Amino acid sequence: MQTRHIIVFILLLSAATLFSCIANHNGGNGQKGATAPELPLPGYYAGSYVISEGASVHNALALFADSSFLLLRRFNADTLWTGVFGRFSLNGNKLKLSAGDEVQTNYLVEKNSLKVLDFEGNAVDRQNQFVLQSQPDGSVYNTPFLMKGAYFFMADAATLTFCGTARAIPVMTAGDNISAERLFLEESEKNNHQPVFVELVGSLRLEKNMEGNEQMQIYIEKFRSKLWLQECSGSHQAN
Repeated sequence: MQTRHIIVFILLLSAATLFSCIANHNGGNGQKGATAPELPLPGYYAGSYVISEGASVHNALALFADSSFLLLRRFNADTLWTGVFGRFSLNGNKLKLSAGDEVQTNYLVEKNSLKVLDFEGNAVDRQNQFVLQSQPDGSVYNTPFLMKGAYFFMADAATLTFCGTARAIPVMTAGDNISAERLFLEESEKNNHQPVFVELVGSLRLEKNMEGNEQMQIYIEKFRSKLWLQECSGSHQAN
């Protein structure tokens, strides 16, 4: 009889241990893989951050469905934005922007906002957090900003590949595209029809392509100058 009681006790203990392990396993998975707030794509965010007394930075961020992003920045009372294209990755509720040496930024994804984290992805220990708030669709379009990239022209069509990326964006024939096109044609005889690196002021537009679909295109407001390759590190040749 005593032996039977011992066997029953061992079976009950084993069952309790098994159920406890299952519960802990599920609970642990639930904690690690906690559902993050939905990140709409495309998504648009903006916010300002006070660096010190008299110094602030303004940001406008666009996240696109192909995991690319555009970050516009403007310091203090500057009237002209600067723009950086790059790639983003999402791990749970943490968003990381990467664009070569120019941008390495982490955000915590919250409902209708992105909260800036430190370089290691941890919360910033300060009273005033830097938060980008969700904006209406298309908030970065039609905003002139300083662009740097590789300009390529072939068969009456031009593209600009932003420094540090491999994404070639079509350039509209309107505006000051003629100045960039002229430089390309002048340089093509010397560099075997390779892209030329340029600096210009332009804006992104959503325009209809030949198939009738909306397509992101660049409108050149003002061509500035030719750049040397080292001034556009990480650039890729246009395809």
